[in-house]
Amino acid sequence: IMALAEQAYIAYAKHLVPQFSGHGTAIFDREKAEAFIPRLHKLIEGYPQFQYPAYFLAKLLLALGDKENMLSALLPFAKKKQNDFWVWQILGEAFSADEEKVFACNCKALSCQSPEEMLVSLRQKMAGIFIKKQLYNEAKTEIELLVAARTLHEFNIPTEVSNWQTQDWYKNAVAQKSNIDFYRQYTFVAESLLFSDVNEETVMVDFVNSDRQMLNFIASDTKFGYFKYERFLRNVKIGDTLKVRFQSGTNEGLYKVYTAVKVTDEVFTKQFLKEVEGNVRISAGKPFGFLEDVFVHPSLVSKLKLTNEMHLKANAIRSYNQDKKQWGWKLIA
Repeated sequence: IMALAEQAYIAYAKHLVPQFSGHGTAIFDREKAEAFIPRLHKLIEGYPQFQYPAYFLAKLLLALGDKENMLSALLPFAKKKQNDFWVWQILGEAFSADEEKVFACNCKALSCQSPEEMLVSLRQKMAGIFIKKQLYNEAKTEIELLVAARTLHEFNIPTEVSNWQTQDWYKNAVAQKSNIDFYRQYTFVAESLLFSDVNEETVMVDFVNSDRQMLNFIASDTKFGYFKYERFLRNVKIGDTLKVRFQSGTNEGLYKVYTAVKVTDEVFTKQFLKEVEGNVRISAGKPFGFLEDVFVHPSLVSKLKLTNEMHLKANAIRSYNQDKKQWGWKLIA
């Protein structure tokens, strides 16, 4: 049961959050909000098990225009509640000046499992954005979902929505069951906001298992391992450079990550990739070979149909030899 003190603080914070009159005028007592914020801070610090005061602190800081402190107050709470759609709406408000980030937060919000009747306003907002982007199939999908939810619960259909349904683009568009596949293209942007207080590290991909959706990475001579990439990346390949936020892991072992995205970093790349050219050395009876100091794996010998003394120009990547416990180079196709 929620503590009485937490209920009281939340009730008063709700009272202070800006309200809007029927004419759209904001009703907000700035002085009282500023006076209440130190009390909220004290409550949050003294009782970290209380979850919702941090959310209302963030709402009040946002109303006061203090977005920097709002994020520091909101992020720990948002991480605990990241499966709730409204958390992403609040993050979207925090980045209201950046349309791409707002759009990504809305996509993430609509990818959460939530009762449809709670999503109708957000779906209407997203439909309007899709219409501006001329993504009419996606817009019609949102409209049909929100109309179905409003009809089921006997809510009124907004005039804006009714007007959309009479237009030619709506009649010609094809609705899908949902836009979930579309949302997933943008969720990594939203998630990067949620974990923006975690430092990013640059890594190089040195092996990919596409069947298991796993990749091996090198961050430095002392940090390397592997992680599952399916939530973050598509068409990843050996030699790709990534920016990653790590959650946990052990060196040479499995890591968990918060975010991962492809980047271009020529300075970092030069530490782990080099171009080599020369004649391949393949000893008699051996399935592998060498090009200068670069190891040529049997699979590449077979794939490229290499023979001893064949001239070759290719790229090589730094690689850690688990058996010898030392760094070297290996050829990549």
